[in-house]
Amino acid sequence: LAPPAPLTAVTKLKFLSQLHQATGVFFSGGDQVRIMDVLKDESLLQALRIRYVWGMVFGGTSAGTAIMSHRMITGEGDFRVIDSNKVETRVGMGLLPPRIIIDQHFIKRQRENRLFALILQGPEDFGLGVDEGTALLVKDNRIGEVVGASQVMLVVSPARKDSLIIQLARQGDRIDLLKRKVIKKMGVKTASRNPK
Repeated sequence: LAPPAPLTAVTKLKFLSQLHQATGVFFSGGDQVRIMDVLKDESLLQALRIRYVWGMVFGGTSAGTAIMSHRMITGEGDFRVIDSNKVETRVGMGLLPPRIIIDQHFIKRQRENRLFALILQGPEDFGLGVDEGTALLVKDNRIGEVVGASQVMLVVSPARKDSLIIQLARQGDRIDLLKRKVIKKMGVKTASRNPK
């Protein structure tokens, strides 16, 4: 099930009919901006959000992961520096709790600079960097469990200026999205770094 592109009156009605019968929604990879261009149609976006609130399973890979947060990294910008002015963002689907910014292919493609820059710019935000071959299974919009071969990086900014706290979550670890902390599997202590 995927939003039709280009969106016409006929394809929109067909998609909404399919959505009504679906048990889950999965967004594939590609271009997150293109996906959100289709979802600019408010009735379509609202229909998807309602299904999410009702408990329908939503998933996504690559660009389909990027759209899940309220603020979405587009992939455009200059990522050679840590500078939020060089990172383009726009509105995403907003399925995850507010203030989360998510990034994908995170460790494999070395995308730390763009997420670090955004979190340093707005310390009320926090970042989730999901690596390739890995997923974050979010339940009740609060707890995310890491599934897969690699890791999810939780990035938060404390009160101190130009400072980040980084926590790595692996298979079986959970992330409390409200408390912004990693809960290690089997009581193992959280691995974290606080770069100067």
